Amino acid sequence: MDNYLKDLGIKTNMQQIKDIEKRFLIIEENISGIVEKKYIFEKFNEYVKGNKLLDQNEFIGLVLRNYLDVMVIDVYKWAIDSDSRTINLVALLEDIRKNKNLFSLKWFMLGRKKCFVRKNVFREFSIKDNNRIGCQKIDGDIKKIKQAIKGKIFGKKRFSRNSLVRLRNKRKAHYDKGVFVSKATVDDLRNAVDVLEKMVIKYGGLLNRGEYQDGLSASNIDDYTNFEKIFKKS
Repeated sequence: MDNYLKDLGIKTNMQQIKDIEKRFLIIEENISGIVEKKYIFEKFNEYVKGNKLLDQNEFIGLVLRNYLDVMVIDVYKWAIDSDSRTINLVALLEDIRKNKNLFSLKWFMLGRKKCFVRKNVFREFSIKDNNRIGCQKIDGDIKKIKQAIKGKIFGKKRFSRNSLVRLRNKRKAHYDKGVFVSKATVDDLRNAVDVLEKMVIKYGGLLNRGEYQDGLSASNIDDYTNFEKIFKKS
């Protein structure tokens, strides 16, 4: 039957879930990389400030300035890119919302012993005693992601000047009038990355049916942040 449906171009419920799971793994891997870069940068920034290097070294200033530009592009790409050809977190959550009936409590508990704790994990996505995930909760998570990247939303299209989108959409080589100054800061970017990390962990808990992870950073990440060894001769 599955092969017959496949020949017709019709995906079974499990195939649809597996497609979502595959896309999630790609998003998870890339957002994990973003989280790792944020952690390394923050350790680097602490080292720079602790050794008072910022005012003495133009190279370090260049690293600090370019970090924001590069990371904003990565955050936008993997979180909220409006191009339908891209894989991104918001588009994935919208697909989960569209196929909410596939993600039932029965599916969530499939092949597992009944467990009150595991059911509580599912309740993070359902409303009251519903045995399906709820649109309102997914919509709320999508809004959190968009607000973290676009800043405070004043309407359907307008957003505040500290929006990361404003920085991402500007192309410095194409300025005709003056220099564009974005109010987006490293703190704005840190907040956006933190929101993405929380969402990936949360929806990983759904797609992995109750198995959470504490964070996305690699366990050996501290091996990359020995700046004393990098910048000073042994």
